[in-house]
Amino acid sequence: MKRKFAAFVIVVVVLAALAATLVGCDKATRLGDIFVGYESAGEITRAELQLTLPTGWNVLTDSTAYADSDIGYSSTLDAYIVVNDAGSLNIAQADDDKQAVFLLRDSAGNPTASGISAIKVYGVLALIRFNNGTASVINLENGKVALRADATTGVTKEVSSAVAVLDDELVAVNPAYSTVCSGTDYTPVYRASTGELVCKVYNAGGSLDGVFGFDGNYVMVENKSGTSTAQEYSTYLYAVPERAGANLDMTASAACTYNRVSEKESYYSEATYLGDGRFYVHEEWTVNSTDDYTYSYDGDYYKVYRYIVTPANGERTAYNSSYYFLNCVNAYFTNGSDRCVVAPSSFLQAGYIYSSFGLYVPESKEAEYDQFVLDYDLNIVLSLTNNWGIKLDYVERDSIGVYDLLLQYQDGYGFAPLMPSALRVYDYEGKVVIEEKEYPLTAVSMHDGMILAKTEKDDKELYGAFDMNGELVIPFEYSSIEPFRGYYTYAVRASDGAAVLLGKDGSVLEYMSDGETKPLADIAKTSKNVAIKKRGCYMYSTTTTDADGNSVTLYGIKNFRSDLGSNTVLEAQFVKGCTLYAPSLDENSVFVFGQTEEGGPVKVYRLLSDGGAEKKGTIPDWAWGVIGAACVVVLAGAVTGAVFAVRASKKRKAGADGADSAAE
Repeated sequence: MKRKFAAFVIVVVVLAALAATLVGCDKATRLGDIFVGYESAGEITRAELQLTLPTGWNVLTDSTAYADSDIGYSSTLDAYIVVNDAGSLNIAQADDDKQAVFLLRDSAGNPTASGISAIKVYGVLALIRFNNGTASVINLENGKVALRADATTGVTKEVSSAVAVLDDELVAVNPAYSTVCSGTDYTPVYRASTGELVCKVYNAGGSLDGVFGFDGNYVMVENKSGTSTAQEYSTYLYAVPERAGANLDMTASAACTYNRVSEKESYYSEATYLGDGRFYVHEEWTVNSTDDYTYSYDGDYYKVYRYIVTPANGERTAYNSSYYFLNCVNAYFTNGSDRCVVAPSSFLQAGYIYSSFGLYVPESKEAEYDQFVLDYDLNIVLSLTNNWGIKLDYVERDSIGVYDLLLQYQDGYGFAPLMPSALRVYDYEGKVVIEEKEYPLTAVSMHDGMILAKTEKDDKELYGAFDMNGELVIPFEYSSIEPFRGYYTYAVRASDGAAVLLGKDGSVLEYMSDGETKPLADIAKTSKNVAIKKRGCYMYSTTTTDADGNSVTLYGIKNFRSDLGSNTVLEAQFVKGCTLYAPSLDENSVFVFGQTEEGGPVKVYRLLSDGGAEKKGTIPDWAWGVIGAACVVVLAGAVTGAVFAVRASKKRKAGADGADSAAE
């Protein structure tokens, strides 16, 4: 069975009677305990200076020229990726006087001003690519070198393909870029705390795409073989030593090796880390109907073995259950992958596992499709069909969306943001407080008491919004709507492409408080004539005259209030080239940076609400677009044995951070 990532058409059995065979779970678990919670940010009302960069430095927002680098703001460091006039990068934090402190320094202690072409930040570890084709990993907390630059070579692009920061302790190097490897089948692994090469794990071909680290002590290697439409997966598990042994090359023990590709048909294995040094391993292959098989599914027959494996002692024990868990992810997976396109850590709390392809196998051996949320002891706490774990009390449920179990919480309410079968909003306990099924939705987002939704009509994407009573207060008549941070927000009308200030009641503001000024009349635009706005604010421009009588255009920031006396957040002071920026992973954090005089230093401001520090809000908007429109809804009825799925996996890449600059 190939990795079964996205089910495009599924008919699911929903039999409430099956609850009698419920897998054990903690009865005290509430729905809100399982999923990550976000909070809305208030209306932007003020700007606070964060730091002033030295002349010649700016915040990096160019994701094209620096495609393999992080850009903009790093929340884990409370710092900025910056670039100088020579094109070299560094990381800048603010000191107590709001002046820049550079975190990357040379051997003499001076800020590195040349030679850095890419920076990737992982917690306190920074992966750096140098112009000379080497790469290094630095612990920014203590200044220790976790990976020396002379351990790598030939790294001229895509630094994360050459070096992988597996967790806060383990770093792996693709042997093709390593100076300590003569071949490509053994991947060097370093300990960040000591900078020592402690082992080389077997990893056929050397690619880092399937190499994962856990708890600073374990490495999982997942190798793919075959074609893109008929891939087979083998898995190797390693306990990483504290120090290097006499022989650096490591091969996984028999209990930690799952590779029968050469001897079994359509072989597939998958391992999931459960914490405390334990892995759940599933391996299977296809057999004939006359053979001893474990279950049948979609006309095929499978033999399955499952284990709990502890690499530290090389032992494993058989795992037996009527429930089968595939495409498992948990918070240890920080990025989207073949198993789940959305980063699990963005929606799933630590301690839980999401299985996007699960099966219930009764005595008949005819497998029934489901999805599960599990705890780390593999108890089912939630299921897509609602047969197992927490029982969600639906008002009426005759359809199931493939992503209905991928929930997030916003301001205490849970919902499925991606391709939901219906708009359903849950309280923390899991009670359905809103259920709206009239409109077919492809995406949902909640912010500041409004539920934004996207639908498709006549091949067009249209946006509208519901209030917290489930009433459609903004009709699906807009090609875009920014999440609300106040009573009005920025929207674009689909009928004529006009940008408007849209109220929470669905009204469109015709004039500002003076009764004469048109809303957004002063909005600044990029060199490509794109309006410069972010969640809750926009950049405005005004023309003035300098001391020499020359006309000068200056830029500032306004919120979306209708009152001209209170909508200015930052007075116009920036010259052309200033930037309004928000990280794509947290669009509640909004910054503006630019020069207040030609050739002067760049100042960085953060735009804030009166409530204080901004809260991280919602799964990023890019996630809305990664799901194919064909994965919309599946039936939920008493239909037995008819489960169809596309058995393929696709990697998808998140969009770049959002930064818009005033026209040069």
